[in-house]
Amino acid sequence: RVNKAREEAERAKRQRDAKPTGATVDVKTEITLLTQDVFEEATALAQRMSDGVGLGRAGGLGNGNDGNKAGKVPGSDKRRWIIAFCTRWAPPCNLLVREFALLQEDDRVKDFALGWVDCTPPAMSTFCAARFQSRGYPSVVVLTGGRLVRYAAVDRERIAGVIAPWAKTVADLIDGWAPNSGEAAPGVPIPPPIKLKKPPEDGRRGERA
Repeated sequence: RVNKAREEAERAKRQRDAKPTGATVDVKTEITLLTQDVFEEATALAQRMSDGVGLGRAGGLGNGNDGNKAGKVPGSDKRRWIIAFCTRWAPPCNLLVREFALLQEDDRVKDFALGWVDCTPPAMSTFCAARFQSRGYPSVVVLTGGRLVRYAAVDRERIAGVIAPWAKTVADLIDGWAPNSGEAAPGVPIPPPIKLKKPPEDGRRGERA
């Protein structure tokens, strides 16, 4: 009886361990980790102004069908991006990973690339805060047609079922916007890269005049 009870306990433990825990490790994602080194290349199409007629193209570059060639950054063939600026110490960021996994299964945003920027390392502080004005985390934005629109989570949740229709609506508005329409374009222009000052090659501080 003791052996049988032990076997039952072991079987129950294996079954419990086999069940999804809800942690991010249980989620299969296709999220591109965007660092300073690859951000410009990955979002090149999204940074081009929209043609204004909703043809799904940007700056005459087409739809980027060569994006699957070797050496290409994942998502660089997309002209629409949903990007999350996050840190490892913010619990909402951990929850957002699972929502991004659900987004990739949502047909409403099937033509979007999903990006993730880890703002935890000190080296990324200028990139996240100074360039993209990320003050609280997570910060979710849409990049397309040379515009950036920030998701306002004050009166709505950061869940896939809400982010997906919002992102599609925003992207469609940007695609349909014409410069001569007399109306303001959605969002703001995508901020240009910030040039960091390099220290002197000899390692010394600049001398005062």
